[in-house]
Amino acid sequence: MVKHLENLKKADGFKPKHAETVLKMVDQLQDILKYDISVIEFESDDYNDATELYIRFNSTGRKLNRTDLVLAELATRIGGLTSHKMGEMINEWGPNFIFTRPFLILCLASVHTGRMDLRNPEEVWRESAPNQIMDSWSKTTHALDSIVEFLTGTVKWDSESWLPSFNALIPLVYIKAKGGSFDLQSKKLARKWLLLTGVHSYFSGAVYSQLDQLLRKLSKEPTIDQLWKITHKDLPKLRKDDLKISRRSSPLMSLFISALHDEDARDWVSDNPLNGTVLGKSAKLHIHHFFPSALLSKHEFKSEWINTFANYTVLCASTNLDISAEEPATYLPRLEPLTKHLEAQCIPLDSNLWHVANYEEFLNKREQLLLKKFNNYLDIL
Repeated sequence: MVKHLENLKKADGFKPKHAETVLKMVDQLQDILKYDISVIEFESDDYNDATELYIRFNSTGRKLNRTDLVLAELATRIGGLTSHKMGEMINEWGPNFIFTRPFLILCLASVHTGRMDLRNPEEVWRESAPNQIMDSWSKTTHALDSIVEFLTGTVKWDSESWLPSFNALIPLVYIKAKGGSFDLQSKKLARKWLLLTGVHSYFSGAVYSQLDQLLRKLSKEPTIDQLWKITHKDLPKLRKDDLKISRRSSPLMSLFISALHDEDARDWVSDNPLNGTVLGKSAKLHIHHFFPSALLSKHEFKSEWINTFANYTVLCASTNLDISAEEPATYLPRLEPLTKHLEAQCIPLDSNLWHVANYEEFLNKREQLLLKKFNNYLDIL
C-alpha cells in the first residue's frame, strides 16, 4: 500500500494538499477488513441443493428475475450448457450481434415448452430428459443463426444497436425452430412485423404474459403469416403523430435505417453507403439535424421543435461536421448533394423550404414524405 501511495505522489497533478484526503480514503477501505462476516458451510455435493440455497439466500441480495432462476435450474440438469455452450453462442455473431444468456434461455424455453410461463422455474425443465433439452437447444441455435441472417440480410441492420426489443425476436426464433417457412415472402412480412412492433412499442408492459399468449396461439400453426394475423390489429400504418419523436435512437430511427440501407442510400458528400460497411472515423454514421440546433435556438424555437424526427438525417461524420450552424439554403449549395441522395432521406426539393423562416412548413412537408416512404416500405396501404 505504501508503494502505491509513493507512486501516486509522483503522478502529474498530485499536490501535497491531496495527501490527507487520499490517506483518509485508504483508511476507509482498510476498515472493510474489520467487518465480521457469517459463514455457514453445507455438506452436500447435490447440485439441486446448491441451486435451492442460491435461490433462498440471494433473495436478500440482488433481486433475481425469472430467467436467473430458470438458468440456475437448467445448470443443475445439464453441465456445461449454460456455461460453455451458451458462452460459445454469445460469441458466435459478435461483436455486432451479442445475445446474452437470459435471452438465450428465453429462446430455449420458448422452443422447448412452447410457453413463456416462468413463474415456477423448476417446472420448466422438470419433465424433460437431458437429450430432449439438448435437441431443443440445437433447434434454437439453428433458428438464431437464421434470425441473424434475416436481421442483416432482410432488415439490413448492421448491429444489434438498431434492435428496439430483443423480446420481439423470440416469436421469430420459435417459428423458425418449429419448421415455419422463412422464404423471401415470409422474411418481408417478418420485417414488416418486427419494425412495426418497435414503432408501436408492442413489447412493453407484461412481456412474459404477452409472449406466452403469442406462443400458445402459434403452437398449432407456427408461421409468419399466422403471427401477422394474430397481431396486425395492434400494428397499424404509421400516422403523423408517430413521427413526434425527440429521441434520435428510437424504433422510428431503426425503421429509417432499415429503409435507407434497403435502397443503398449514400452520404451527400463522400457518396459512401450509409450502411456501416465503410470504416474510419470520418465515415462513422451520425444522426444530424437538417436545420442545425444552434441555428434554430438562435431563432427561439423550442426544444420539441428542434429535436423532432422530421429534422433528423443520417450522414457520415465528416459531412456532419462540415455543416456547422448554417441553414440548409446555405450549406446544401456548397455540398452539392445529388438529388437522389436528398430524395432518399425525404428532403423536400423546394429550396424555399431550406430557409429557417420556413422551418415549420419544411417539417410538415417532410413528415408527409417520411410517412409515404415508411408505409410504402412496410407495404401498408
